[in-house]
Amino acid sequence: MTEVGIFFGSSKGATKRVARKIAHAFGGETQVHDVKKACLADVERCDLVIFGSPTYEKGKLQEHWKDFLKVLKETDLSDKLVAVFALGDQKKYPKTFADALAPLAKRARKGGARLIGRWSADGYSFKESKGLKKGRFLGLVIDDDRQAAMTTDRVIAWVAQLKDELADAEREAAAGA
Repeated sequence: MTEVGIFFGSSKGATKRVARKIAHAFGGETQVHDVKKACLADVERCDLVIFGSPTYEKGKLQEHWKDFLKVLKETDLSDKLVAVFALGDQKKYPKTFADALAPLAKRARKGGARLIGRWSADGYSFKESKGLKKGRFLGLVIDDDRQAAMTTDRVIAWVAQLKDELADAEREAAAGA
């Protein structure tokens, strides 16, 4: 059985709520960790690691990610699948919308992880995002300020996508064994 761990930073609670929605959609024994309290062993026991952060001000990660990114810098993620999600406000910060995706995805890739869970930019209205590559977001984007009514449906769709990508990765691994 695949071990899923969700690691989030949250100051006001919105990202924590989204992390819990993701865990609920996954079902089973999905673990949810606040990066303020998480440790390397929490990451190491997971097959699928999900990182999440709000995007503050002009594209900044939530403050507790600073220390946890240092922990991850020393971590080999080459046997992990990693997905990322970010919260942002597309109206108030249209030039830095969901920028938090970029440093989370970058850290995962530098650690050797395979990034899964790219997300369509359809349905959002913004000018720029460091989290947008080749017309798709690097992961799930939630605008809890402007599109809160869409959050649950987006989470459910993204988790279904992750489960499909996870199954594909498991088939590839079995075929290569």
